[in-house]
Amino acid sequence: MINYRTKAIIKREVIQQIFSKRFIFATLSLPVFMLIVFGLQFLFMSFEGGGDSLRVFAEEQNTLELLQSQLNDIENENPIDLDVIYQQSNREALGVFIASNRDAILDGDINGVLFVPATALNDKQVIFYSNNAGNQNLLNRIRAVVNTVVLNSYVNDRNMDDDIIDFVRMNVSVQNIRLTESGTIDGNAGGQQAIAVFFNILLYISLLMVAAPAMAAVNEEKVSRVVEIVLSSVSPAELMAGKIVGSAIAGFTQMFIWLIPVVLVASGSLPLLMVLSDIEIQLNFSMLVYFLLNYLMGVLTFLSIFSAFGAMFDNPQDAQSSMFPVMMLIVVPFFLAFSVVNNPTSMLGVVGSMLPFFSILVMPVRMVLIDVPLWQFAVAVLVNLATLYFVVLLCGKIYRFTILMTGKNPSWKEIYKWMRYS
Repeated sequence: MINYRTKAIIKREVIQQIFSKRFIFATLSLPVFMLIVFGLQFLFMSFEGGGDSLRVFAEEQNTLELLQSQLNDIENENPIDLDVIYQQSNREALGVFIASNRDAILDGDINGVLFVPATALNDKQVIFYSNNAGNQNLLNRIRAVVNTVVLNSYVNDRNMDDDIIDFVRMNVSVQNIRLTESGTIDGNAGGQQAIAVFFNILLYISLLMVAAPAMAAVNEEKVSRVVEIVLSSVSPAELMAGKIVGSAIAGFTQMFIWLIPVVLVASGSLPLLMVLSDIEIQLNFSMLVYFLLNYLMGVLTFLSIFSAFGAMFDNPQDAQSSMFPVMMLIVVPFFLAFSVVNNPTSMLGVVGSMLPFFSILVMPVRMVLIDVPLWQFAVAVLVNLATLYFVVLLCGKIYRFTILMTGKNPSWKEIYKWMRYS
């Protein structure tokens, strides 16, 4: 039970953290930072590959003229800042050009050389020379043009009906429909994947931002012996509970504030720049409730672990150097959640969303992308609650035995013995 002494510690922790400059700066700066990151990414993508120089060779004059016509049409509709020089040439002349301009290609003065042989109408094989085999920026811009030209040349040579030609030119359009318990909705996954990635990053950053300072604060109080004075008025259990609950309330408040812009964007009340105007985000109240409750269980769990580690060591360096196993409990699920974004129904994703510690980061990602079965939600919640219970139980014992211990760091064997006999 939380008594009046614990409540006083909670109140002090909440006030101290929420009104600190670090908390205010982090709360306000993270949404701005994420906005800047997405904006810069779009800006860089807009200018990506600008000013490329391309040389186009074709064995057939007709093919060369069609390539030039198609590229000019694209340039008129959507300028791509592409300098193109066209030349009719056979393979021998192409080899001479490559040999004489090798330095220009290697230096990037010529970004690519495209050769369309006469046999391309039969085998659809063209050749592209570049100093970068993975020059996808330039390849993606000309691939559709080459496909169109080869297709047009092929059908024109066979005197096909216009209806057949138009049908052959059409790309297959896939209407992606997502089935849910409540019916069907537009299955465009771009917005949902973006929000899933955002939730994953948000959980990862927040767990570290809340738990790591808690460990440092506990260790600082131990090293400075302030904790000895505090423990003359309260018990170790009351002190630890007050600090953990107070930090969790501050973290929960911060997360709630961070979610407000997300909800406004998803509801259409806050258009988020032109770059996101065409992205549809679907969030409902139950998703947000689960996300916040899941975060609360996660932050309480890791606050307990980090606080125990802070109490075990006599200096911050030893505490930080021993945190690798605990950090893996956050880092590994963080990267697993990224793989789940591409396939939320995979066995790895399903199992990971119901494992201790992993569920905290993986389940919110799956929840955004698919309709997770109710029993999996129930298992995840029970696993998180059970994990929280045992972590608090074990870390509470570690905290109680080590907070006043100085002189040497306890070994894991000693800690195990204390927990057995306590």
